[in-house]
Amino acid sequence: MVNWQSPEVIERTMAAYVIIVYVLLGVYIWYLILSFHHVELELLLRRVRFRIAHIPYLVARYAHLATLAATISMTSGKHSSSDTISTPESCSNLALMRIVSVCSDLALATSNCNLAIRAIALWRHDRKISCVLGGMCIVDCCFAIGLGFTGVSVFWTSQHTICTIGVNPRAKPAVLCFYLFSK
Repeated sequence: MVNWQSPEVIERTMAAYVIIVYVLLGVYIWYLILSFHHVELELLLRRVRFRIAHIPYLVARYAHLATLAATISMTSGKHSSSDTISTPESCSNLALMRIVSVCSDLALATSNCNLAIRAIALWRHDRKISCVLGGMCIVDCCFAIGLGFTGVSVFWTSQHTICTIGVNPRAKPAVLCFYLFSK
């Protein structure tokens, strides 16, 4: 049986996590390059008129990219060696963690807005449906930004001598509601 609290297992898990994030960033950048000419280039060259529906699409794409880049910057360089992760000073990364949290929550919320825009189109832009879904999207995005700033905590675990990232205990009900609403 694996001892999940063993420092060796924790370090191996962290190494696997870093590799997975690098692979995800590579795949995502490849996807961005392949699909850049469909929307962004068309908007830049003014071949497609800018519409409000482009906002959640573009925010979701680049918030996800920012999330992956910030996660890599947190886990690479000086933070990846066991000497610096195993010091209480390594827990001073709260600002970067909040950036990751806000960007990832915002990417999820704006992806939901993309789905809502499709539902609005299916309902042939009915005013009531548009108002309800549009209001839900605005509330979801505001909630994502607020939760991203307040929902993350970084603390030192002396038992494992490692910096731990977790959910702020006061924000647990809000995190649960956000993810239940977003799924």
